[in-house]
Amino acid sequence: MKKWIVSACLLMVQAGAWGKITLPDIVSDNMVLQQQAEACLWGKANANAEVIIRPSWNREVYKVTADAEGKWVAKIQTPTASYQAYTISFSDGEEVKLNNVLVGEVWFCSGQSNMEMPLRGFVNCPIAGANETIATSSKWKGIRVATVEKNGQVKPVDSCKGSWKVSNPENAPAFSATAFHFAMMMNQVLDIPIGIINCSWGGSMVEGWLPREIVSQYTDIDLKKDIRKEDGHDWWHYLSPTLMYNGMLKPLQNYTIKGFLWYQGESNVGKHKTYAERLKTMVELWRKEWGLGELPFYYVEIAPFNSTETTGCAYLRTYE
Repeated sequence: MKKWIVSACLLMVQAGAWGKITLPDIVSDNMVLQQQAEACLWGKANANAEVIIRPSWNREVYKVTADAEGKWVAKIQTPTASYQAYTISFSDGEEVKLNNVLVGEVWFCSGQSNMEMPLRGFVNCPIAGANETIATSSKWKGIRVATVEKNGQVKPVDSCKGSWKVSNPENAPAFSATAFHFAMMMNQVLDIPIGIINCSWGGSMVEGWLPREIVSQYTDIDLKKDIRKEDGHDWWHYLSPTLMYNGMLKPLQNYTIKGFLWYQGESNVGKHKTYAERLKTMVELWRKEWGLGELPFYYVEIAPFNSTETTGCAYLRTYE
């Protein structure tokens, strides 16, 4: 009996010696990796385990060691963009494989409802020509979109939800209309795969996409008051500062990208004297934290969205 117990314990220990690698949602099947770059991949394994990565586009083998918490980050060299579907395998004793991976350009798209608004539109707010765009979306074989779920957090976190989806009539209704039309144009002009990471939250202010240590310096923002998780409700108010940075932006900063698209401003109307400087701060911070140099940052100047706010929008555009 004792021998049986010892044998069972040894088998349990041996089975626990190998832990299946876990990857963040954004590192998934159907993803697009930035071409001709040292693309960053990351995840979790057993503490101090050696992780072996094998991309199918070459015979290179990449090895990295997980830290004491099992976290690991690796950089792999990507080839020139093409429509060839690749695989990437990860192993620390048990293999995990990603399929249908493309290499092209990746754009990080953020802001408020202007960027969030999907091709299916919002209630009573349809998108012009969207039915045809959705119906014919399967022809865009080189476009992939990852839509990040809203995830408000008081402190920075390591993960968020949002995996890559291919372009087809089933998936396309949920794609950001602005970002998808940008991807369509880029795909036509460059004739390479385009990946879109849509990380947006309707109604959010620019302060929502900045960290606490920066926002705490703004005298017009009371963090204790403005972190607004309502009593008795499991949701965050869209005007709260820092929440989007902590829960949605920070977990994605390892992902290697080409540049940023920003469509926001309505929630800062009336605060035009502070908006330009805070947007500048945000751009500089994002570039610094991605660590990829002076990445392109394109933004859309907002238009008047109702008669009472026409002047406020004009001031915001002037100060931008």
